[in-house]
Amino acid sequence: MKLSLITALCIVCTGCSTYQYVTVSSPLKTQNEFIAENDTVKISYDFSGEQGPVKISIYNKLSTPLYVDWSKSALIIGDMRKSYSDKNLSLAAEMNGTETRWMNYTSQSATINGKLTSGEVSGFIPPKSQALETPLTLSPKLFQLPTAANEKNRKMEDGIIVEFKSYTLNESPLTFRSYLTLSTKADLSEPIHFDHEFWVSEVFQTLNGPKKFSTKPNRFHLKKTSYAGACVLGVATLGGVIWALQYQNEKASLD
Repeated sequence: MKLSLITALCIVCTGCSTYQYVTVSSPLKTQNEFIAENDTVKISYDFSGEQGPVKISIYNKLSTPLYVDWSKSALIIGDMRKSYSDKNLSLAAEMNGTETRWMNYTSQSATINGKLTSGEVSGFIPPKSQALETPLTLSPKLFQLPTAANEKNRKMEDGIIVEFKSYTLNESPLTFRSYLTLSTKADLSEPIHFDHEFWVSEVFQTLNGPKKFSTKPNRFHLKKTSYAGACVLGVATLGGVIWALQYQNEKASLD
């Protein structure tokens, strides 16, 4: 009896997760990543992972240093700007003090020694080298997909049948841009600007987690866990177990 009840209670506590896999498109050419390139620099984007991390790789082709002005670079989601520059300051310090007491008089003194540092990512890229930064995450909410049976589209993805919805640029539920400011000057004069456009072009939904699907730089995933359905299932299962136990007890008493 105890084992049956423990099993039932475990079922009550189990949640159900829904996953959405979001494909990103762009005018940029795609190899393993979205790539923008000229004689000076090669910029690559990778959005794979949970919530859409914006992973930016910048390769300096020059024989002299290259500088990224993160304070003048931003992620624009729709028409809202989010700065790539984290200007939060942190203080690592220790305090040393003394206290003097004489009758009803108390005197205290203290000295704080520490270092104030900026959380801003480094913008210095040496010659013929690459910098990889993940300054922000897209973090959208789950997308609304068609609920009517006649409107649902299905396809095979890595051997699994999934429900999906495709979008054009004008129909996309999420558009965003990455605006970068670079310079060959240490004082960030003579800036070079890059403005790269992206949009969500497909979303598919399933109960299968990321391990079931291949990782792609133009695709990220979202997750939502719901406990409501699991609780209903748990209560029903628990009721079934109790009924079975009562039936067994009644049968045993009759025997």
